[in-house]
Amino acid sequence: MKLSPNQIQRELREIAEAHLQINSFTWGDLSIALGQKVIHYPLMHCYLQSGGNFNNNTTDTSIVIEMYDITYKDSDNMDDVLSDTKQILRDVYQVINKSTRWKRFGSVISASNQKYKWEAHDDIAGYSQNIMFKLRDFSGVCDLPMQDYDFGGDSPSASCPDV
Repeated sequence: MKLSPNQIQRELREIAEAHLQINSFTWGDLSIALGQKVIHYPLMHCYLQSGGNFNNNTTDTSIVIEMYDITYKDSDNMDDVLSDTKQILRDVYQVINKSTRWKRFGSVISASNQKYKWEAHDDIAGYSQNIMFKLRDFSGVCDLPMQDYDFGGDSPSASCPDV
């Protein structure tokens, strides 16, 4: 894979840090993240869905990006929160879908959005986006961290260039 799960996390964190409207970034379980650190909203929260397919030269990966902002108890600012978080999420999608940097990693297959309101740790609302991303994978047996394994037939050491 050209882009490992840890690298995806770092790339998304860089996007969040560069975007002028995003004030916090978290990764993994949202309830744990909210309980462990001080959040300055708007928040970009991300994680990878389980599953995905290995194909010949690609790996399908589901990236979930959630954009949240704080809502007033009376929800008086709900329209503004939903409008702003959807636009910020669109900005992030544009980077992933159209930037040269992300095109080197792979391509977007599809993206779907869902509106959320969460009343637990903080009253927050916003959008969640599930991006199906096809990661490029140019590795072969020559790139595997293996030594002295008989692949049967042609040995990769015979066809792999010396390091």
